[in-house]
Amino acid sequence: MCALINRGATLLLREDIYEVLRSEVLSFRLSPGQEFREQDLAARYAVSRSPVRETLLRLAREGLVTVSPRQGYRVNPISVADAQHLFGFRLVLEPACAKAVARVCI
Repeated sequence: MCALINRGATLLLREDIYEVLRSEVLSFRLSPGQEFREQDLAARYAVSRSPVRETLLRLAREGLVTVSPRQGYRVNPISVADAQHLFGFRLVLEPACAKAVARVCI
């Protein structure tokens, strides 16, 4: 039972770090072109490097950061096409969410 609790906490921690870093990239708190290292982010969030590394690799797969072996990571610029894609996604997602909430409240 303890292993499941610890594993669940680790998964939550990884997801939390992912959400924070992704949000920082998309809101430009981490500027396009900004470089950083795993150990700096781990210290900033008071966690080990492992969840930070996994988060950064996930963000790299999403095209939000670039991995520079033995040098760290760099925030990729967000293009106009990326922004249009995000707004298009919101146009689909937000009405669906509103509809779901309205059904629950009725």
